[in-house]
Amino acid sequence: MRGSNGHVIGLDAIRFCAALMVTLFHLTYWSWAPVESLTKSISGGGAEFPSMAKITWLGWVGVEIFFVISGFVISYSAAGVSPLVFLRRRIVRLYPSAWICATATLVTVLLLSRGNADTVSEYARAMTLWVQGPWIDGIYWTLGIEIIFYALIFLILCLGRYGSISVALGIMTLASTAFWSALAIDRVLPGMLHVGFVHDLLASPASAFLLFRHGCFFALGGLLWLCHSKGFTGWRIFLLGLCLSSGILEIFDSARAIVLPIGDSPERRILACAVWIAAVAGLAAAIVYNHAFHRLFGKSAGVIKFLGLMTYPLYLLHDIIGAALLKAASSLGAPPVVALAFAMAIVLGLSWAVTRFLEPPVQALLRSLLSRSRQPAIQTG
Repeated sequence: MRGSNGHVIGLDAIRFCAALMVTLFHLTYWSWAPVESLTKSISGGGAEFPSMAKITWLGWVGVEIFFVISGFVISYSAAGVSPLVFLRRRIVRLYPSAWICATATLVTVLLLSRGNADTVSEYARAMTLWVQGPWIDGIYWTLGIEIIFYALIFLILCLGRYGSISVALGIMTLASTAFWSALAIDRVLPGMLHVGFVHDLLASPASAFLLFRHGCFFALGGLLWLCHSKGFTGWRIFLLGLCLSSGILEIFDSARAIVLPIGDSPERRILACAVWIAAVAGLAAAIVYNHAFHRLFGKSAGVIKFLGLMTYPLYLLHDIIGAALLKAASSLGAPPVVALAFAMAIVLGLSWAVTRFLEPPVQALLRSLLSRSRQPAIQTG
């Protein structure tokens, strides 16, 4: 993985596609279809996209795809490095874009005259990537979940037990599977297991913070790394099956509330599961056939890698800023499709600018500061 062509180019392509899915979900579905949402309150709900809704409502699955990719990337990036190196790399990767994009979102909120007494604290939570909201933009909730997974890997490294990562991934898998299995059984046969507390846990942030809800996705990505780097075993195959099953249960259950504005049905929720399974299959193919993809894309591989880097600022910028742009275009009389094209073009352009010009110098400065902090003080006298 770390040799020639060790960078998994297919993951960048899938990551960027997942980011576009989430962007389209918010701007063409969540901006008007639900009774109430942050995106709708910003956009005003003026631009409606009913003809696109049957497809774009599926875009939220992009978040679950992100989690699987993170499980893979973090698992292999932690192999063979010290805890401090791992921590420094994560800080340099996460914070510069968060600082830039949260500030851009704050400016947008103030320009829209939506600031209130809580705006400063919400901005501070986004800037520090605090694991619990509210944040300046609700989409930061996923970063809190990511950081909890990173903290688990960091703890394993601190204990000098990276070799036991398979145990940690197994525990995450079993816990998430137990959680979703109990909930699924209670959905079908209410009261049979007397697990009402599972519903309370689902409605609580604790289910996310303890990785009960999303742990199966991170574990799936980590297990894909283990199987690719160390080979398949019966135990790993069993855990992969549990992760896939739990992921399907999570998506099937979560889809109920999301698809409701256009009509809930088992077929639509099954379609959401199928989209996620297809993405996982694509991830597996990208990992196994990485060298072939490098040969296929040739010089274009650099462009795809850059698109992968754009994913993070695109995710952070698209919701509030995109909705504001959608409202601005609609208020000028632009048809919905034109307003959408305008908002998408500006958000993509901003994401490119952050990745190309703004993020690298901040990362370099932060990297330098963190490196200096590790150097021993010079004794004088």
